[in-house]
Amino acid sequence: MVKHDLITFGQYTWQVLAIEEGQRALIITQDIVDLRWYHHQFVNVTWANSTLRHYLNEELYPSFGPEEQAQIMQVTNRNANNPWFNTAGGPDTADHLFLLSLQEVCQYFGDSQAKLSTKGGQTWLIDDQNNGNRQARYGTDFHGWRLRSDGCQYHQTWPCLCAWQRRLRPAQRRWRCSSSIVVAALEVSLAVVGNAALFYFN
Repeated sequence: MVKHDLITFGQYTWQVLAIEEGQRALIITQDIVDLRWYHHQFVNVTWANSTLRHYLNEELYPSFGPEEQAQIMQVTNRNANNPWFNTAGGPDTADHLFLLSLQEVCQYFGDSQAKLSTKGGQTWLIDDQNNGNRQARYGTDFHGWRLRSDGCQYHQTWPCLCAWQRRLRPAQRRWRCSSSIVVAALEVSLAVVGNAALFYFN
């Protein structure tokens, strides 16, 4: 298994984002897996208290079989403040499944970290050569997808959006529709099952 591989794990196809010390892999669903509210109320909220975090860890995670759950590692996510607006990221969280952060998207989908660290004249969006890397499909169409990092707009905090019109939006965007678009990530142990036997390469 190497970075950029596509694998089948559980009922989804995943892209390998990173291999860490040969013992664990960070993977993300290749496509959008669900349409869900980020939170059940339209209020200021961080990832730690969001309805979507509860869904991923308390409903989607148990849908994996026992052997698959044994490979899914619980990780501590550092929820940093938004580097453009200093919006609070909230407390660190222990997650089995999660959304990526702004920093992780800029690290793993082509290197956009310099643009994230310095806002400069970028008003709302990171628009660069990595736009195409950040796209995800729902059915046959490309859509933006939510991150766990909070943005700031209209004096409200709400999750940032990735691949909004192919660009990365560190500001939050409020949608008239009810759903947040979910691309799930997790870390799996490569040591629990010999030769990563629960993975199927596409």
